[in-house]
Amino acid sequence: MELIISHMSAADFWRKVYPTHRAPSNPYTTFDINELATTDSAIWELAPEWVTPGFLAPENGVLHTLSYAKDINRHTKSHVAHLCAPPLPPGALYALDERRYVCSPEFTFLQLAQSLCFEQLVAYGCEICGLYCFDEAADRGMRARSRQLVTIAQLQRFIDMAANFNGRKLASKAVQYICENSASPMETTCALFLTLPYRYGGYNLPQLLLNFQIDIPRDMQSLCGRKYCVADLIAKNKRFVIEYLGTYDHAGIAPLQSDRGRTLALRELGYEVVELTSMQAWDIDSFETVAKRTAKAVGKRIRSAELGVNPQRIQLRTSLRMWNQAYGRVTKTPIQPITFPQPSTP
Repeated sequence: MELIISHMSAADFWRKVYPTHRAPSNPYTTFDINELATTDSAIWELAPEWVTPGFLAPENGVLHTLSYAKDINRHTKSHVAHLCAPPLPPGALYALDERRYVCSPEFTFLQLAQSLCFEQLVAYGCEICGLYCFDEAADRGMRARSRQLVTIAQLQRFIDMAANFNGRKLASKAVQYICENSASPMETTCALFLTLPYRYGGYNLPQLLLNFQIDIPRDMQSLCGRKYCVADLIAKNKRFVIEYLGTYDHAGIAPLQSDRGRTLALRELGYEVVELTSMQAWDIDSFETVAKRTAKAVGKRIRSAELGVNPQRIQLRTSLRMWNQAYGRVTKTPIQPITFPQPSTP
């Protein structure tokens, strides 16, 4: 018997079990199917030791696995067997041992494309291509990574090889808008607010660089107490920085005083720095001021017809807020639009 852990259970493995200081190595490129476990007894006999009640709790005690057999009971109280047609693309599996496997981050991204909306799939891509991972049990609901699980280029190569798999069309579209090196859900959120196309509720601005290192001259290092600053979001080849002043949402968990010292140092170096709080990020009118300043800095004009409150912008904020509040997982709760105050009529 063999076991392949997939979908949200695979996502939780990469978030909660796999080390945060290294990327996956030696992905399993071939799989000679013998007999995949399909019954509860066989699955739980093979389940790794980290598949505990606590691990399964966010999925209501359900373990997600992969199956090639159509004539089985694929949905029970304790597991869901997702049907998949072989052969698998190279690099689809990560081997735990000779009998147990986990779907790779790339394959998991493709699988979740079947259940996530577009903006949530892009946000998940930013996570696996970023420097954080959701974990309900961790401090502030996430852990910091020192290495990406996968790069955008690796993700795109895998999608190109998975020509016959469901979700490929949406995955291929979503990967174009992923921002690498995000260090927190709110950095991801702010970046997507700015860069997603108008039709998805964004401002269609050029991609930003996230967590970009800027060296500090020796005579200015006392301002921030370090030899360099890491800008949260910076416009490529422009001296324009957006600093997210987070205390709860920010992966760095740096005190506000440290954030302010970093801002002072950047301004002394000649950067225009816009500071952004969580309340300002979620409020459409407040965030629009940031979007306009960013557009001006990168030399791009936002069309007047694409400003203000519209259904797409509300939907984007609602989807990403639900994603963040659910610690980056699929929920069955219907999306309820967030209401924002309408501008008063003069």
